[in-house]
Amino acid sequence: MGNNKEAFRTAVENSNRELLFNALADDVIFNHPLYDEAIKGKMQVAKTLGVIGANRGIIKYLSETNSDSVKVLEFQIHFGNLKIHGTDILKFNDKDEIIELSITMRPFPLVAKLFDLMHSKFKEAGIEVANRID
Repeated sequence: MGNNKEAFRTAVENSNRELLFNALADDVIFNHPLYDEAIKGKMQVAKTLGVIGANRGIIKYLSETNSDSVKVLEFQIHFGNLKIHGTDILKFNDKDEIIELSITMRPFPLVAKLFDLMHSKFKEAGIEVANRID
């Protein structure tokens, strides 16, 4: 399971949903940047990440920082005419499964536009979403 620490980035860069699913712990928590409540559980997180992956635009990883149980990936997304900068913060359990995923993004005005674009995609996929934080 040691390569789960590499699996997330590889899965995102190659749109590999199976690889991403296999890297998640059953009780994974996803702190989504657009909503005020965490998304919990492997199935719900995988479904949410699948919608994001299908609609995220072009992602480029800029840097990576690692420790034994945490990995931080800095990225830039080009989504139409939006250019968003952010980080993926991954925390791992003792089996090297992703136990927590937090995403931060900036600048806020562009993230708010991304919310508006993604909100309907989540609803179409049957994903329960909380309200946007303004």
